[in-house]
Amino acid sequence: MSHRFHYLIIAFLISIIMAMLFLMSLLYFENNRSRKFVVDAHESYYWQTSQLLISYEKLLVAVQKEMIDENIDVSSVDLKIGIFLSRVDMLVADTKYAKELTANEGFSDAINKIISTRNKLESQVHGLKKFDKSALQAVSHALFSIKNQVNQINIIGRKLAVRYAEISRANDRYRENQLRLMQFSVICCFAFLVISVLKLRWQQKKTKEQTRCLELAEKAKCIAESTSKAKSQFLATVSHELRSPLQAVLGAVSLLENTAMANQHSSIVGVIKESSCQLKKLVDDLIDLSGLENRQLKLNMAPFVFFDWRMSIFESLRPHAELKKLEFYSCSENVPDQIIFDRERLSQIVSNLVLNAIKFTDVGFVKVEYSFVMELPPRQGLLLLKVSDTGCGVADVDADAIFEPFTQLSKFETSKDGMGLGLAIVANLVRLAHGTISMTSHLGTGSVFCVSVPVEIPVEETARSLPLVCETLSTAHASDSLRILLVDDDAALRMVMSLLVKDMGYECHTASNGQEALNLIEQNNYAAIVTDIQMPVMNGYELAKKIRVMQQFNIPVIAITAFPQSFVDENGSHLFDEVLYKPIEKQDLERVLQSLIAVTWAI
Repeated sequence: MSHRFHYLIIAFLISIIMAMLFLMSLLYFENNRSRKFVVDAHESYYWQTSQLLISYEKLLVAVQKEMIDENIDVSSVDLKIGIFLSRVDMLVADTKYAKELTANEGFSDAINKIISTRNKLESQVHGLKKFDKSALQAVSHALFSIKNQVNQINIIGRKLAVRYAEISRANDRYRENQLRLMQFSVICCFAFLVISVLKLRWQQKKTKEQTRCLELAEKAKCIAESTSKAKSQFLATVSHELRSPLQAVLGAVSLLENTAMANQHSSIVGVIKESSCQLKKLVDDLIDLSGLENRQLKLNMAPFVFFDWRMSIFESLRPHAELKKLEFYSCSENVPDQIIFDRERLSQIVSNLVLNAIKFTDVGFVKVEYSFVMELPPRQGLLLLKVSDTGCGVADVDADAIFEPFTQLSKFETSKDGMGLGLAIVANLVRLAHGTISMTSHLGTGSVFCVSVPVEIPVEETARSLPLVCETLSTAHASDSLRILLVDDDAALRMVMSLLVKDMGYECHTASNGQEALNLIEQNNYAAIVTDIQMPVMNGYELAKKIRVMQQFNIPVIAITAFPQSFVDENGSHLFDEVLYKPIEKQDLERVLQSLIAVTWAI
């Protein structure tokens, strides 16, 4: 409820209270006035009748005295008659009870008789200088008649006064009840007014507190966003700074492996390679997790042969199982020959799940099962992946947090290597692909991880013809001396990469930035261009855009980068034919070069 509405309620209640107080004052004064009217009316009526009776008694005494006494004083009798008649006129003309009394038939008859008798009496005594006994008797008789009518009026008036007093008391009780009701209403309104004021003050206090909390939350959000940006920037910088030396180390190790050396030196090279690969895996996991959390990582959907991929991933993971003397199985059911998905990310999902299973399994087996379920619309379905093991299992306390980053099983917090990123990356990649992941586990008996991701089936003719063309062309040109342009600002990395390219059988030219590369492209023909992204003078992104607008737009351009990012121009076109992330394995670079050069020569 808004403050404005509260203020309106308070103003409305105050108006009601003021109106009720005004009505209470009116009722109070009306009640007093009514009571005063009744008292005044009663006093006036009793005074009038008493005065009339007193004047009658005086007149009657005077008449009787005159009747006894022969010497009749007409003026004295006439004066008393005049006083008596004036009292009769005052009673008749009294307006206090005029409305009520005139409505009574007995009162009206009595008044009429008094008036007629008065007129008769007045006509009898008017102009007389002296009374005789017969005239006094007539006057006495008329006075007696008036007295009877006055007594009748007095009786009627008393009854009417009693009834009027009862009505007045009933009205007083009604007004008193109204006053009590209004008093109760005023008290209720005042109480509600107090409650509204208190609620308004509480609401204002709560609003201030909420505003303060929102401000704190907004500040915390800004701090979190700035921290997240700083973390992403830090990871991007560190990843580039770490991956470039790692690329040089792994490239040098790859060259040393092909060089004849003593067994002792060969073992040292093996240690260097193993340590470099572990460091590479750690850097890759950190960068992937950062990219997934910041929604910068995108899936690169492309068709690939499922069976070849399954066998390659199986062969890459089998040595890890054999090292712990575990049985390692891989089988598939109803999976199409080719599917459209991100090959590298699918390999990452399977590798992380299998390596996690191998890490926590000491005896028994690790099994990977693939299946496919067709869905509507056509050529779309779900690739189902199940990784089961006979390892230690997952406790209930760890089940909810198993897919959170930097989480390790409470049982093995100090005995197992790793930072707890593998399953978190798997869960984020599955969500990125709009898939699902679940786990069932029993402590001491093993775990089962189930993953489902939506995939597409490519057109059969294209899917089947592409590998044959690539194989034929790569065989036809493998012996030819094709020229590759390598662009990188790191001199050590440039030297190692050029040796690797030459070891593949290609001629290699090098450039330290995009501008030097453009000058070489204008002077020579190249089968492919391999370029870094972050370089001085002209970066790889600008170099790729300029190559696309040149006549040699069909030259394959391969990007080498340390951090996942989007490589799409303003028109939505992909600038690079392939993107490789540092550090790069020799066989991966060789595979990409062969496939892209084969397609280019086919065109």
